[in-house]
Amino acid sequence: MSRIKSHMAVLEGYFKAKAFEDDKCTYSFEKENKIVLGTGRLISRLLAAKTQDWTPTSNDFGITKFMLFGIDPTVTSPDCSSQMLIGEYEEYYSSLDPVSLTEIDSTSFPCLKDADTIAVETVPVNDCASLIMPGSGLATMSSDVDANYIDICMRVGPGWVIPGQVKYYGMASLVGKSPDPNSIIEYILAMEQFPVMTKSDNATFKFSWEVYI
Repeated sequence: MSRIKSHMAVLEGYFKAKAFEDDKCTYSFEKENKIVLGTGRLISRLLAAKTQDWTPTSNDFGITKFMLFGIDPTVTSPDCSSQMLIGEYEEYYSSLDPVSLTEIDSTSFPCLKDADTIAVETVPVNDCASLIMPGSGLATMSSDVDANYIDICMRVGPGWVIPGQVKYYGMASLVGKSPDPNSIIEYILAMEQFPVMTKSDNATFKFSWEVYI
């Protein structure tokens, strides 16, 4: 974290993740944000609109997506089944500083399993407390905005998994778009790795990503 904070100190905060089975919390994780290097030049373009003039129904720019990446335990080089349990991919990924979403793939991140990735894109309200649990196979995102922080919160409902099977997740990313109407690039603002979360058919996830400017 020291390497990243010294290079990029304008974004701080905490990433929090929880998993629930039958309304009982079975997993809890909290860690300081890992801010992607090189995103400093994007902050004014991507965050200003959300912090200074929030539009609840607009997802054209600003923080527009939360990505939860599936992990493939069958990959043996690197040993994903071992690494995903401790949530520390620095051994393989420390030199990678993705700027756009297209740079995150199974070549640069061999443990990722694209078919298991969940993208949360809808920003329905500006109130995390009112973000209800989504229905089966659905996910929702909201945000609380103040003068110097954005608290992005996500919920992933039941489903996403064939009954009787289990999927594994161990990496999350916060994505934003420029207000430039001619730009289609989805920028990576922050990423977090965490010990693998398992998702069965009835498991639900809750995430909170605090971003202090």
